[in-house]
Amino acid sequence: MSEPVNEFSTPMMQQYLRIKEKYADCLLLYRLGDFYEMFLDDAKAGAEILGITLTARARGKDGRIPMAGIPYHALDNYLFKLVQAGKKVAICEQMSEPGKGLVEREVIRIVTPGTVLDEKNLEKKEHLYVLFLAFGKVSIAAAAADLGTGQVLVSEVPLSLPRSERKKTSKAADTFDQEAYLASAKAPLQELATLLHPAEVVVSPTILSTKALYSLCEQTFTYVTSDPSWPDTLDTCQELLVRQFGPASVAHPLLHSDLSVQAVAALIQYLESTQKMVLPHLQSPENLITPSHLEMDPATIANLELFSSLRNGLERNQQVTTLIQLVDKTKTAMGGRLVRNWLRQPLNDLDAITHRQDMVEYFLKHPQLLSQLQEQLKQVIDIERLLARIVLKQGSPKDLRSLVDMLAILWQLKHSLEAASTDLFDAYTHAFTEQLTTLRTQLDAALLDDPAFDPRQGGLLRDGVHARLDELNQVVRSSQEWIAQLEISERQKTTINTLKIRYNQVFGFYIEVSKANLPLVPEYFLRKQMLVNAERFITPELKKHEEIILNAKVEIDEIEYQYFLGLVELVKTRIIDVQRVAQAIAQIDCLAGFSETATLHNYTRPTLNTSGELDITNGRHPVVEEILQHRFVANSVSLHPENQQLLLLTGPNMAGKSVLMRQVALITIMAHIGCFVPAKKANISLTDRVFVRSGAADMITAGLSTFMVEMVETAQILQCSSEKSLVIMDEIGRGTSTYDGISIAWAVAEALVKKTRGPKTLFATHYHELQALADIYPTKIHNAHMAVTERDHQPVFLYSLKEGGASHSFGLAVAKLAGIPTEITNRASTLLHQLEQASRTQNPQDILPRSIIIDELNSLQLEELTPIDALNILARWKASHSGRDKHD
Repeated sequence: MSEPVNEFSTPMMQQYLRIKEKYADCLLLYRLGDFYEMFLDDAKAGAEILGITLTARARGKDGRIPMAGIPYHALDNYLFKLVQAGKKVAICEQMSEPGKGLVEREVIRIVTPGTVLDEKNLEKKEHLYVLFLAFGKVSIAAAAADLGTGQVLVSEVPLSLPRSERKKTSKAADTFDQEAYLASAKAPLQELATLLHPAEVVVSPTILSTKALYSLCEQTFTYVTSDPSWPDTLDTCQELLVRQFGPASVAHPLLHSDLSVQAVAALIQYLESTQKMVLPHLQSPENLITPSHLEMDPATIANLELFSSLRNGLERNQQVTTLIQLVDKTKTAMGGRLVRNWLRQPLNDLDAITHRQDMVEYFLKHPQLLSQLQEQLKQVIDIERLLARIVLKQGSPKDLRSLVDMLAILWQLKHSLEAASTDLFDAYTHAFTEQLTTLRTQLDAALLDDPAFDPRQGGLLRDGVHARLDELNQVVRSSQEWIAQLEISERQKTTINTLKIRYNQVFGFYIEVSKANLPLVPEYFLRKQMLVNAERFITPELKKHEEIILNAKVEIDEIEYQYFLGLVELVKTRIIDVQRVAQAIAQIDCLAGFSETATLHNYTRPTLNTSGELDITNGRHPVVEEILQHRFVANSVSLHPENQQLLLLTGPNMAGKSVLMRQVALITIMAHIGCFVPAKKANISLTDRVFVRSGAADMITAGLSTFMVEMVETAQILQCSSEKSLVIMDEIGRGTSTYDGISIAWAVAEALVKKTRGPKTLFATHYHELQALADIYPTKIHNAHMAVTERDHQPVFLYSLKEGGASHSFGLAVAKLAGIPTEITNRASTLLHQLEQASRTQNPQDILPRSIIIDELNSLQLEELTPIDALNILARWKASHSGRDKHD
């Protein structure tokens, strides 16, 4: 703030600047009566963001002070706009009643992009995470929290530093190769961004001095800030954790390193500083990155369109374009958030997957139970966020009443589950504890069925709850009855039939008489106010009863408010019970939704194995099938590490190669979340990673071309894939020249099958030369193609998978179908014929196998080679080469 406090003459502005100085990095909303005001630079920034009028107030000889205000009752909508614009907002409230002297004010909370609690402006089925990053020499500790649900997550991600750099970790930090560190940090940060989509990322202030690292964070995340109060000693961190989670936090398995302890402690301290209170609803930390799960990198998640479409805007047109739209049939916000977590980190544990499948199958076999549960789930509001609002003192008496109503509905759900003849639901019904029944009874006995919204305005509690409150309410009722009787008697005495007794906050109780009846007003009426069409009067007796009512009302409001705070404290004692039952409901909701999806789309239960086999009979792409309805062509695919590790897929564009490969990946992922799959039958091996390498747009902002992106992703696949992985390679090598592309595609396919623990692979290519690989690696690589026939010299796509390689690419025919002018396609046809003639002597189909023979020859250990082995090798080389000669 540029203006010092003593530059202002009024005590109010001096108070404003003293508070603003403490929250210099925030936009300060300063409560002034019925408005929140912004002054000076804050007013200019706020007015521009909110689109409201920038005004000014007198400042004596110093001119006018810029100011802009918003109504206090409309705070939430304006607040959300400010934080969406990347502002931290400090809410400064009046802490004393207006009267003589300056009203006391203080900041009651700070709202940041990651700490919004306004339910109307939050995505119901998405978490809102604040992510803390602590950077170590060989790892990054990531701690995240959703303030609205109380969820806390933590994981420590190792950095893939070169061995030479790891050796330097015992030395001073300045010996690090910064480029190597940044390169190794990039992938983990991108994974965290994909998993969490954090609304806010907070880093240690020490990171600010490492500009390149801070810049990497800003490139990766939407909103990055630094917390200057980051706890600086391990003892301080441990004290924070023990206070929040209890003594057991010292031995928490996820808080095993100083770095993870620091990240979680800093997270808690930051959140407490924004809410100005201890946060009782924060849950014990869970794994941010689940140890046993099917991994997918950001490119794979994007290419498979799990959460967002590559075709912008189609989701908004109510057309199903993503997998989450298809599998999310949840009825509650908690279930919606959970199913997204499941899809981001699918299970890789056979027992856990089987349990989910058993639940889905049970629901399918008992449709009446499924229907009953889903009807009950539709009535369940967001219990997790409701609880957070209550315990963070941002809730209302109506929120407490909602909690009572929700606990009643949850008990109906419990009885429905208990009535089922299975022990599958035991773990869920145990979450419904008797303590919750007691809580509901206590809240229901205290609260009115429809309490007031503002806890300070009274109208909250039932009769019989508080003895003094009952006395005061009786006093108020007696005086109100006296006033009602006074109105009747005064009408009779004065013969003024339109005489009314009314109340407002400015004048209190008054008698109102119209102008026409003023001659009938008796002398004992004391004039209070003159209006255009009427006059208002009081009497000594009316004033006396007004004072009785108002004095009683002040005491009533205070008693009820204190009792309300007591009810909030009561809810706090049962936080863990409420959270546990909310999580149980979310899981039931997800699995019931999977059953609904299976019923709607005729999905089947997949079998899971540990043998490495992947066998899908009549599989379908779940999203494309939904778009095409009954016109989708199903296909069967088999992969096995021993006899068909790589399926080399050829055929023209538009024939369905990409759809086929992606449907295999999607079916695999669906099986790992416990969902049934679009296939007649599916036997899926437990998979550790799914990679989808597909065409990518130029990443100009990152300085990467399409081809560089392709090569970076391919390198990751070669380094990280195992025999338990599923790899989808779609048109690798097409981003460079033809011969370079063929060579790269050939070498990559070969590397995948020659790996000691090679992954199951679907490999699509337009380079027909690669079909020769099936002759060289007959037990590993099989050729297949998407069937196409011709009708009137035009290709007809059959979208069915056939054995063997494709003989024709139909490139020119597809160009004609796309609307390329005839003169251009004719010219292209002539050029193609000339190129084919010219390439006869330098055909890559000849060159590549010969180069492979030379490589294999150089690698032979002749002293270890038996005569039979040598003859077999020669026979294979001859067969491979002579087969191509005949083809030519």
